[in-house]
Order: sequence, then structure tokens, then C-alpha cells
Amino acid sequence: MEAFIIDRNCGDSRGPCRSIRQVQSLEPGSTRPAGPARKSGVHTTVSWEREDTMIDLHEFESKFRENVQAVTTLVGSLTEAQMRWQPAEGTWSLLMVLCHLADEERDDFRIRVDLTLHHPDTAWPPADPEAWVRERGYSERAPAAALADFLAEREISLAWIAGLANPNWENVYHHPRRDITAGDLMASWLAHDYLHLRQIVKLLYDFNVQHTQPYDTGYAGAW
Repeated sequence: MEAFIIDRNCGDSRGPCRSIRQVQSLEPGSTRPAGPARKSGVHTTVSWEREDTMIDLHEFESKFRENVQAVTTLVGSLTEAQMRWQPAEGTWSLLMVLCHLADEERDDFRIRVDLTLHHPDTAWPPADPEAWVRERGYSERAPAAALADFLAEREISLAWIAGLANPNWENVYHHPRRDITAGDLMASWLAHDYLHLRQIVKLLYDFNVQHTQPYDTGYAGAW
């Protein structure tokens, strides 16, 4: 029996990468290595394998739907002032987060997963989320329209995902920085949801702390 470990802590925040670490034979029914790597002559024989990672599309569809509902629940009833509030100059507001989520659906994840699955040799279109904040006027948009845009783009994404037939998640796009598989992108897409749900909750927390002064929120516990 072979044991294999994937080290995923080698990427940046734009997407994970995976490095393959040495594996050793295990005794049947045991989680402990049977012994040192086998030797053949003067050379050590080492087994290297990459873990097969399962992308369950039904589960992903469900999580994507849950997450869009969570976003709607968290921000759908907020005032315009709450949506536009920024903790400090140069930071993002909830409105900006919504605009970003819509653009990431439309101009980043969906198209890049599609290209990597079906046309892996085609260059990805450029994406610059930080520049989009200024170029696309996030702060000037209406909050209700920004939320509606994200909801519409997520529905397009869900329809696209539902239409996938036997996707090869090991298809590779040769990015100048590193190779990225379709599976890497799909996993990162869902992770991106969770990163921004965390950001939304932190903005709501910070708004509450600032706007309930002089009362202290320490009784709630540390963030």
C-alpha cells in the first residue's frame, strides 16, 4: 500500500499549487511506513505519486448556491451607507466586494476554467481585479444593482457547471509563473467564495464596532 502526501502550502493567494512529497510502502492495515525506501544497486528507488483529488460537481453546485444565498442574507437588507462604508481610506467597502465577486464570475474563474478544460493552449484573457476597482467605477455603482449583477453571473456559472460532461480536471494551463490545472482553478473558485464571505463578515463586524461607540464590544470576545 502506498501513502502519499500533497503539500499545498506553496502558492500565493491567487491560487494553490501542489508539490509531491516522498511516499513509502505501508504494511497492510497500518499507517506506519514498512521501512526505508527500497534500494536497487547503488541507487535508491523512491515512489512518487500525485493524489487524485475529486471534484464533485454536484457538491460544488450546492456550495456555490449556499454561498450566494449567504452573501444575499448578509448584505441584502443593509442601508446604502453601510454598503459604501470603508474602514479606512483605500480599503474596500461591501459594495466593492460585490462588484468584485460579479467580475470574478464573468471575467476570471468561469472563463479560465472553461479555457483550461477545453482549450488549454489558448492564452487566458488578462484579469486585474485591483485595477478594475478604479477602471470600472466600483464605488459609483448602486448597491442593489451590484448585488443583482453578482446573482445573475452566479446563475450563469451554475448553468455552465451543470453542462459539464466528464471534465478532465488534470488539464494544465502553462502559466508563466507555474502550471495550473483545471482542478486547481475549480477548487480556488470555491475557496474564493469563502475568502470574501470572511471579508464581508469582517466589514460588518468593523462597522458595528465603530458605530456602537462609546460602547465596548469586548464582551463578545476577540475577533
